[in-house]
Amino acid sequence: MSLGSAGFEINFPDVSYNKDFQQEYTDLVNPLGKTIFAGRNRANVFIYAMVLAISNGVEKKSIEKGKKAPNLPPDAFTDEMRWFMRTVAIMDSEDLEIFLDHRKVLDIAESYANAGFPLVLDLVNKTIPGEDIEAVFETALRDQIKNRQKKN
Repeated sequence: MSLGSAGFEINFPDVSYNKDFQQEYTDLVNPLGKTIFAGRNRANVFIYAMVLAISNGVEKKSIEKGKKAPNLPPDAFTDEMRWFMRTVAIMDSEDLEIFLDHRKVLDIAESYANAGFPLVLDLVNKTIPGEDIEAVFETALRDQIKNRQKKN
């Protein structure tokens, strides 16, 4: 049985993010923008926000009722992104079988992305015009890893 088969993914629903961040998501991926997300898609921003929340130990934050924007289509997420979301859900729930329930996986992933999105904006806003933005993000991630290793 191949879990990467198309049949396994058939019910993967649209992914939501907080409507309050809708314009910022759009601005971050603007092809003419100056962020590392310029020309990419909102799924990349979503995954990065989720990772930042986890790597910073930020508690997940559910999206308030009525504030969900379910407009990240399943095809915007690569197989690797989907498996990463499943891995996060397994770690969070400590339940291996959660990966079969796409809605529960997405609820957890959406909660972490919602909590991490302000961190993405903070990193973007701290950059200086002309600065190598990818280097800034890479340095921030390396600092987080070092800080995490010190805690352990």
